[in-house]
Amino acid sequence: MTDVFCLADPEQRIFDYRDDIDPRRLDILREAVAIAEFDLGGDNHRSPNAGILQFADAVLRNQSPLPATPDVKQVSYWVNAFPATVHAAVIWTFSALRKKGVEKPSVAVLSRSNSLIADLSVILSEPHTYNNQPLSVIEHDVVWDAELSAAAAVVVASILEWPTGPAEESLTRTLRVIAGFYRLKNAEEQTNAC
Repeated sequence: MTDVFCLADPEQRIFDYRDDIDPRRLDILREAVAIAEFDLGGDNHRSPNAGILQFADAVLRNQSPLPATPDVKQVSYWVNAFPATVHAAVIWTFSALRKKGVEKPSVAVLSRSNSLIADLSVILSEPHTYNNQPLSVIEHDVVWDAELSAAAAVVVASILEWPTGPAEESLTRTLRVIAGFYRLKNAEEQTNAC
């Protein structure tokens, strides 16, 4: 007899953009093997007893006010100092992680919108000065699902077209594009986004 343990987080399907990865792979596994499932969604072994996950969830869901937690340092800034403050905060985070013994730290900068992510990427790609200290360019990757963003835009465009046709047809069209958005969001269709 053999025991097989499969760990998967359906919210973190980071390889769905690859042609050789089936976005339905978790459902296929469920159908093919009589598995006993355990939901560990409430357990946090990477950062136990930390509020960072609740904070990140609130940012991604655009919830306000953001939960207070000692695991997240919020920094105030002057409007004209936003780029330098963001840049300095990322450098400070890398430094704090290295001081804690993390040799090759990774830092994720979360945003409430793709447009802000683009702005943050530009900020990290340019040198700045913070408190008279020069800040070097930070090599980084930008990750968002372009197809999901495009699907959301199609939903908005469909709503904007409502005045151009009969109400029932317009609503039906919008509901169809909303369904398409959720198929993509829930990885029921393969995505080619980078």
